[in-house]
Amino acid sequence: MTTNLTITIQELRESATALRVIGDKLISVADYLAEVFSTAPEPAKQVSSLALGAESTAVAPIQRTAAAPTLEDVRAILANLSQQGLTAQVRELLRAYGVERLSEVDPGNYPALIAEAKELASHG
Repeated sequence: MTTNLTITIQELRESATALRVIGDKLISVADYLAEVFSTAPEPAKQVSSLALGAESTAVAPIQRTAAAPTLEDVRAILANLSQQGLTAQVRELLRAYGVERLSEVDPGNYPALIAEAKELASHG
């Protein structure tokens, strides 16, 4: 009877560990989706035809230069690390910038954050 009980307890411990890992991954996915949908770009604004003297026209969004990484660039890199099982390290990296969410990082820090993320990927 002790053997069956010992095996059952060990199986429960292993199941609990697996559930924690799955939970961490679900939290990462939920955080990622929250980031994606909380920072969705606004649709182009319609300019009044009276103001333009023509048909209603959409105002083109501001184009970013290729040299400046975007929130989406950083998000993709961090999501990749998270999928590789480095979720805890990604969270620590964000906390090093004094934030809990990627959307709170100052865009001026994106290049450094990317560099640190790549360093983490090479050593992770």
